[in-house]
Amino acid sequence: MNPGKRYLRNTVFALWGVAASFVGLNRLYAAVGTEAPEWRRSLLSLGLREDRQPEPKPELDLATAKDFSKVGVHGDFALEIVGAAQYKVEFVPPAGTASKFHAYQENGYLRVNTDDDVTGGTLHIEMPTLERIDANVPRITVQGVTAKELKLYGYRDGVVTLQNNRVDSWHLSSGDALDVRMDDATFAAGSIKSNGNVVIRRAP
Repeated sequence: MNPGKRYLRNTVFALWGVAASFVGLNRLYAAVGTEAPEWRRSLLSLGLREDRQPEPKPELDLATAKDFSKVGVHGDFALEIVGAAQYKVEFVPPAGTASKFHAYQENGYLRVNTDDDVTGGTLHIEMPTLERIDANVPRITVQGVTAKELKLYGYRDGVVTLQNNRVDSWHLSSGDALDVRMDDATFAAGSIKSNGNVVIRRAP
């Protein structure tokens, strides 16, 4: 047998061996199950298989929310943010209904979203420091906030009302139609940069 054919034969045999070993290890891993020690399951998996599902984030009681400087929201409700010395967060549901929302904190964000069947309601936030808003809600109000820079990213058609803010630099961005209404005090306090489909109006 010439060297070329011998090399090809050996390569095929080697691949068969690897495939058989992988199948055998996976069967052994399944037989061990989740009750085996973590080190044994990790060793048998060879880092190629993870049998556990990611744990869901724990639900947050809004009354305990604090130490965040960014807000991310999603749903058919209004967002109100007010500059204040202390944190205070509450969700006011539509009249005659119970609150249906999900909240958690991560990476400096307070994130709140509502179930698909919830229409209306208001998320009211009082906070001392605000750096960024990521909003997929139809109505946003920001009032009495003091900051060097504030970024607002919109992800749906909506109306933003800015009142009595002292922000040195605004960055407003939205791929959908975002109607921003700004009062004289907010307008005079700093510069404004916008990207995408953002229309800025002076509030009456």
